[in-house]
Amino acid sequence: MSIDALAALGVVRTFLSADIVPVVPEASAGELRAAVKLLETAAIELADRHSSVRAESVDLIGLCARAATLLGLDTVSLEATAQGRRTQAEPSSPAMELLWADARSLTTTVVSRLQDQATASEQARCLLRQFYRCLGDHARSRLAWQSVFPAAGSNTGVEEPLKGGA
Repeated sequence: MSIDALAALGVVRTFLSADIVPVVPEASAGELRAAVKLLETAAIELADRHSSVRAESVDLIGLCARAATLLGLDTVSLEATAQGRRTQAEPSSPAMELLWADARSLTTTVVSRLQDQATASEQARCLLRQFYRCLGDHARSRLAWQSVFPAAGSNTGVEEPLKGGA
């Protein structure tokens, strides 16, 4: 999204918060404040989406490449395609969406196959934990601005991955 569009979104949020919320009945003010929060969340997500999607895709493709040998998968062609898309991708670019779709598709395949092997292979269990930890980290990185009612303090409300064993 362009800087001008993000600035316009900010003006709308400020107008709603400063001029409209104070004059509407209290019953509607809460809903309006929630709508303002959703606009704020949308602005943050749109501003950060490109770099977040790129970083998350790189993380997932890297984990898939590590798992490829164990699973007997050929990720070379996908990695070459992804590298090309990373190079071409600009904010709001369809190439970034294609990269994200490729990363999700490959991750789904790899995690599914790791699940199948997890009961017999410690290495598969370890890689599976790394995938889940990575996906959890991605989700937690967005938690602070996705929540209409953010969690107080450092407690995000997201369960930590299992420590030790499985």
